[in-house]
Amino acid sequence: MTACRFTFLISLLTAAAALSLRAEPAPGAGPAPVGTGTSVQTAAGTLSLQEAVLRVLKQNRALQFEQTTPDITRTYEQTARAEFDPVLTSSVTSSVTRNEVTGAPFDLPANRVDSSTTGGGVQLGQKLPTGTRVSLEAAGAESKINDGRVGSTGVGISVTQSLLKGLGTDVNLARLREARVDTAISEYELRGFIEALVQGTEDAYWTLALAERGVTITQESLHLAEEQLDQTRKRIEAGTVAPSEIPGAEAEVASRRQDVVNAQSFLETSRLQMQQLMSPENAAAWTAPLRPGDDPAILPAFDADPVETHVAVAWRMRPEMNQSRLQITRGDLEVVRTRNGLLPSLDAFVYYGPTAYSRTFKESLTSADDKHYSAGGGLTLTWPIGSRAEKAEYQRSRLRRDQAGEALANLSQLVELDVRTALVAVQRTRAQIDMTEATHRLRTEALRVETEKFNNGKSTTLLVNQAQRDLLRSQVDEIAAKIDHRKAVVNFYRLEGSLLVRRGIDAPGRNPIEPDLGPRPAGKRDSTPTPAPAAGTRNPGT
Repeated sequence: MTACRFTFLISLLTAAAALSLRAEPAPGAGPAPVGTGTSVQTAAGTLSLQEAVLRVLKQNRALQFEQTTPDITRTYEQTARAEFDPVLTSSVTSSVTRNEVTGAPFDLPANRVDSSTTGGGVQLGQKLPTGTRVSLEAAGAESKINDGRVGSTGVGISVTQSLLKGLGTDVNLARLREARVDTAISEYELRGFIEALVQGTEDAYWTLALAERGVTITQESLHLAEEQLDQTRKRIEAGTVAPSEIPGAEAEVASRRQDVVNAQSFLETSRLQMQQLMSPENAAAWTAPLRPGDDPAILPAFDADPVETHVAVAWRMRPEMNQSRLQITRGDLEVVRTRNGLLPSLDAFVYYGPTAYSRTFKESLTSADDKHYSAGGGLTLTWPIGSRAEKAEYQRSRLRRDQAGEALANLSQLVELDVRTALVAVQRTRAQIDMTEATHRLRTEALRVETEKFNNGKSTTLLVNQAQRDLLRSQVDEIAAKIDHRKAVVNFYRLEGSLLVRRGIDAPGRNPIEPDLGPRPAGKRDSTPTPAPAAGTRNPGT
């Protein structure tokens, strides 16, 4: 696994036999709530919430696909860096020329000139981030003209410096910095995917727990309906109840059996969805039993910090916010590059090198001295009249940069809306728990009273069955409310951007982009924010 691949660090207390899934406080969000994972060491066929999350992070196929994206994006950094790599160029040439001069129209005798040249050279050049191009060259050749020979050698160095267009590290390193920003963006995108995956895993786990409880509740309800049917038959035999009560009691039993079948089907569907998240490798894994080992009745603690505190955390920690800030950074770099492209190209160059000539190439190698050299310098100006394309590119980069600033301002509002709405959902589901518990108690008492009246001949099977159905619904509503609250809490932490921190999971993009901590007025943009260095990543602004 390469350096960009992240490692998932699940904090395990190895000294404890029973290990709780503990939450880590998010920055500025107050004390972290404590999860209710009962134990990683679960019984055979059972699965704790912590173990489920860990297995998904290790085995999920979609995550394995997504985590290669930063690796792919990072290759563009190497492509941009290659612009400053040394380049070695070599050449070998050979040519033959024959010229023959006839008499006409100059009335000269025929004369033929044969010449041949063989030579070669090597050049080592490099572009520097300052806009300087340096080149070292060595060349040699041997020529033959009729019966005469001449050899030449030369070694030299040339330096070309951009004076306007292409001057300075800001413009020359812009593409490399853009590539690094793109890598950081892909890491924050990966973090967002991991957060959604963890939330999906916890949701699937508690849905499976709800389905399992639903099977238990419907089976108990079926047992009560069967007992009620048996009592009805006995009372008919005793003559205390009319035979007309039998159809209603039998219909209730049939309805309860249908409820059991539906609950078992929902349980199997939920189990398969949980298995899919853990990416089963074979058919046996698909059919393996899977039972939640954690108790959904034990509710997670939830901190009561002001909503503004959670919004501030979301502005800092949400991957989308950090991606948007990096888009502004990228836009600033593009503006720098395109603004420099408006300038004319003015290059200053100098060169110097000793040269030597002799009858052969071999002799010329030993005849070089400081009395024979070649030197020079000058300026080269290139100025496209109008610069229409360059102006359009510059204008486009400015508009995109400003657009990214507006997008961040809009996203800041949407993030605040997400947090405030999610907090309302947390509070609503918590209140529903109290109401469903009260309803369950009342429905239990109502069934007891109705059953007692039936035993005393003052009620009917229909009314008892209705009381049993009401109790069944209240039991399901109670456990569903508790699981909805759990899901609302984990959704709130994801929208706050603190879910991975609270769960002790280390992934790319943990550190927020600084210094911007929140929204700005429309039309205002960041002053080139840079991400705080994270483990295994580089600062994209350098």
